[in-house]
Amino acid sequence: MADPVGAVILCGGKSSRMGRDKAELPLFGEETFLERLLSRLRACPEVLLAAGEPRYARYGVPVVKDAFPGCGPIAGLRAALTACRSEALVCVPCDVPDFPFDAVFALWEEMDEGIDAVVLETGDGRLHPLCGMYRKGAAACLERCLKEGNYRMRAALEAMRVRVVPLTRLGVSDEALQNVNTPEDYARYLQKGEPMNLRFLYDPATCIGCASCQMACKDRHHLPVGAFFRRAGMREYFAGGEMRRVPFSLSCNHCQNPACAAVCPTGAMKKEEDGAVLHDDSICIGCGRCVWACPYGEISLSQKTGLAQKCDTCIDLRQQGMTPACVAACPTESLRFALLPDDAGAELRRPFLPDPAVTRPATRLKEENG
Repeated sequence: MADPVGAVILCGGKSSRMGRDKAELPLFGEETFLERLLSRLRACPEVLLAAGEPRYARYGVPVVKDAFPGCGPIAGLRAALTACRSEALVCVPCDVPDFPFDAVFALWEEMDEGIDAVVLETGDGRLHPLCGMYRKGAAACLERCLKEGNYRMRAALEAMRVRVVPLTRLGVSDEALQNVNTPEDYARYLQKGEPMNLRFLYDPATCIGCASCQMACKDRHHLPVGAFFRRAGMREYFAGGEMRRVPFSLSCNHCQNPACAAVCPTGAMKKEEDGAVLHDDSICIGCGRCVWACPYGEISLSQKTGLAQKCDTCIDLRQQGMTPACVAACPTESLRFALLPDDAGAELRRPFLPDPAVTRPATRLKEENG
């Protein structure tokens, strides 16, 4: 016997405007957009992912591949409706992380006999075809549109028997259907929640001191002998009557109260809105004040230009949707870099490091309480 209603999460898009996979954007802590939606929809007897890549299989739900690749969300929905065992599927795009689970039941109640689709409407009168419920039989209509070369969901709705449900009827605000399509959307979305900063999250317990992160950073930035943007290796400190040695990796901590920016006379050192502390070579005069001010010793003067230099979070890679070189090189995944809240881990406190209260380093340590 078929289940009455299931769910499909659409996550097969190119994410071209975001520049990285929207489904796996981190939220607060380590949860991603996709993980949040899955946690909200798990109560459905059937949950599918419409995606073009098999890597999504690691989430433990069936992945349905488009038979019409490159044709947009209409193809993903058609594939899911064709493959599902449910009578109807609620459709949710991966870039709508606050989709209300209660809407699943409300939409099903509106799915009377003879109705092909129930679509949500926001207060401004806009229909959201990808936030709705579709009967399994609607796959035939979607397939016809695809074969005719019409990939617009609104065109498909014109050929269906559709019921429109205002969000106000469900007691849900329009923000529940907010799309996160661009980096600017993402930043605004995160600002609504916990205070977020771009930060490194480092796990000393799994670090093996191999210095792969240090070498990757050095290679990426073509640094000469003796220059480092990240330093990794064994650190020594005295505790409990004995000398101890532990592996540790450190770079610029992109502090919340950066001493380097405070003493820079030209504003070349600046803390960006996302939390990263970046350096502008074009207005740097090479005075070295930032070098002396940094309590962690993570700024130096370039032997070639005489200007200040330090970790820039591999901003060129990040703009391409990639991770910093040090993070990508770590064989034990002891290093992460993401927009994370202050409570994502423990503060950077170690016997061989300065008091974190001075500059409030954004770097966090992944420990039992983090």
